[in-house]
Amino acid sequence: RSQPWPEQRWHRTPHRLTHVIVGAIIVVGGLAVRRSAQLDITLTEAIGDSIQSSGRSISSAVPITDLYLATRNYTAATGHDYGTQFLLYFVRFVPRSVWEGKPLNLGFQMREYYYGDALSGVIPTMFGEFYVAWGTFGSVVCGLFLGWVLSFLNRAYLCACQNPKFALIYIIMATELILDGVRAGLEIAVFLLLYMLVTLACFKIARRFAQSSRQRISSKPLFRLQE
Repeated sequence: RSQPWPEQRWHRTPHRLTHVIVGAIIVVGGLAVRRSAQLDITLTEAIGDSIQSSGRSISSAVPITDLYLATRNYTAATGHDYGTQFLLYFVRFVPRSVWEGKPLNLGFQMREYYYGDALSGVIPTMFGEFYVAWGTFGSVVCGLFLGWVLSFLNRAYLCACQNPKFALIYIIMATELILDGVRAGLEIAVFLLLYMLVTLACFKIARRFAQSSRQRISSKPLFRLQE
């Protein structure tokens, strides 16, 4: 190594902080855009509301027990679906104008059961989703799956420590898979994670295209010498 490890780590710290700040802005901004559309409020009001609710999102494990018990109560009345909800992931983007009888996802089914409408979804929690699918055995499977997710995030964290370029991706994955996934359920977490990663990939592609365009323009001579 050309530099001692502590010195290398010190030089990487500003880059990590930059990625953390950018990640926090993306998360809060994404929540603000969604709340602005849901509540029909201005983006400025939605940003303030998202900043206030970010603490509740971080401490989102508090109501998990109540939400999980609500899912168990729903399952006792309607029965298990044996994984049908997970198969619906593959038809999420099929519009209802094409498939009028497309089943509602689990959150909206629970909303209909408890409130009699489908204006929004009820949060089933990750453990609730697996319980609806396979009962107590599903809860055990969910525990094993969550352990694998935590192991994967640990490896992603180590990778982000070695390469700060992956820090933003790690922040997005940890936020969605843990804060949203455990509390809200896999469906919400998976697709929000997908949307954020696709958006990030589009930004990176656009940035590389802009850089290559500037390089092509700078490599062209301003004028040609006459022979």
